[in-house]
Amino acid sequence: MPPGSGAKTPVITGGGQNIEAVAIYERSARPLFTSRLDEPNGSVQIGTSTAADVTVLDFPLLASLVFQNTPTGRLVDDDVKSFEIWEELPPDVTSFTGPNVVKDDFGQVFVKRRKIGAVPIAVDGSARFEMPGGVPFVLHLPDTKTSGAKQLPRWQRETMSFAPGEVGRQAFRRDFFNGFCGQCHGAISGRPLDVAMSPDMLTQASTVAARGQLPTPLNLAPGMRDQPQGPPSTP
Repeated sequence: MPPGSGAKTPVITGGGQNIEAVAIYERSARPLFTSRLDEPNGSVQIGTSTAADVTVLDFPLLASLVFQNTPTGRLVDDDVKSFEIWEELPPDVTSFTGPNVVKDDFGQVFVKRRKIGAVPIAVDGSARFEMPGGVPFVLHLPDTKTSGAKQLPRWQRETMSFAPGEVGRQAFRRDFFNGFCGQCHGAISGRPLDVAMSPDMLTQASTVAARGQLPTPLNLAPGMRDQPQGPPSTP
């Protein structure tokens, strides 16, 4: 139907009944979302490397989220000066019993892991490391005065992994945490009134010491990693 004359031309005839035409509108172009490294949190880029390059903006704050995720305040332990990355190894069909099977308050679990390496933490709490992409791992924290007094867990209970070629960031700087993350995770102090927006978070949220440093090289082949170990003696 030309919009000028309004004359109708049947496209399909026969069959007993014609169907009136309806307007069809072109859908607006929606390009594929691409993450950018200047985003305040969660930025990810995937390259062609087999390794993952990860910058942790505030590791003591990340540790407080990994081990305790209730909105009741963050126990940020700045005595943690480094952390270890341990690869989680899968069980085989005969692994229902043996030294790698242990029971805790939540049931039976298989634990077999090997150390990939240790990552130092910069003076502002940030860290950067490079490790094999696609490898499941857990974090292991050193003992500190605070962890001993509070009986804090030192082994992460959930595995993490990064994709091959991934360049990304983890966690968030604590001075911007309340305004950006506090809505879900609660303020660091535990007080809801402290969940306030900081107008400067978009310009300086990812400015940390580790960004300008070379990553700790942990992109090791399996034969270069430590020998497998079983369940830890402490949580």
